Amino acid sequence: MCLSAAQKARIEANRLEALRRRREGARASPPKRQRGMCAECGGPADPSLASFEIFVCAKHRSEKLDLITATEAAQEYLLPKATLAELRSVARKNPRGFATPMKLYLRLDLEEAAKNRFGSLDHLEAERHKRHKAAYGRQERRAATFFRTPSS
Repeated sequence: MCLSAAQKARIEANRLEALRRRREGARASPPKRQRGMCAECGGPADPSLASFEIFVCAKHRSEKLDLITATEAAQEYLLPKATLAELRSVARKNPRGFATPMKLYLRLDLEEAAKNRFGSLDHLEAERHKRHKAAYGRQERRAATFFRTPSS
């Protein structure tokens, strides 16, 4: 089978592009010997964050790397289930004994999604306050109708 000069040039260009991408991919992920090791100090990394490709030990783990359940995430960050479904999560056995596993989300991802949805964490806090105030008003109206005496 004979290839034209243009075809050979295209094959060579594709080969070089594949090699370049392979080299970039190798640089993006840590070498095998460093996986499971803390990026800060080189000590053993916390295994609970390995599925998120985050390698830090308990000493260097910050609050932003906490794992939060789906219910807490929806309540704290006011994110709908559709948004939560798009985020990275890890499934763990439910400690309450339910058959379905619980999904845990990284606080860092939740804060980023909330910033995208509300603009900033300050706007998130304002929205949370607005919803709380509206819920209080609804409860107050229900209580007023509940305790109203019948007219004669």
